[in-house]
Amino acid sequence: MRLRQLERQNEIVNVLRFLSEVDPEILKGDVFEQDPQSDAYFVDLSGIQLSGISIDIIEAEGLRLSGATFDNSTFHHFSCTRCGFSGGTFKNVDFTQVSLVGSDFTGANFLGSNIDEVDLDGAIFDAAIWSDGRKCSEQSRGACK
Repeated sequence: MRLRQLERQNEIVNVLRFLSEVDPEILKGDVFEQDPQSDAYFVDLSGIQLSGISIDIIEAEGLRLSGATFDNSTFHHFSCTRCGFSGGTFKNVDFTQVSLVGSDFTGANFLGSNIDEVDLDGAIFDAAIWSDGRKCSEQSRGACK
């Protein structure tokens, strides 16, 4: 259990280090929140503006990025398991070797993005806008339906 906690802390530090290089203002304010069911902490970056960035070689779990904007960005060798991206925008995003297993994209917008080869097993796409402009139906899991 202790090893998993250390891995989680390192994961969070790496994500925050990367984001602070993109924009030093990101870490101002309270981005850490504690899970009320445990002693674990998670990072809440809801509403963050990260358009036009390149995200390379990051593995994360449980990040909260609801309403975040990633338009015209690239994700390479990126993994975010059970992350919260509801209401986020991913317009014209280039995804290469990406895994977003179990993540929540309710109401997200992927218009113009190449999402076809992303591992989306169990991901939630209720009311999302798919890369071709289709609106996903409720109960869309793993792909837009």
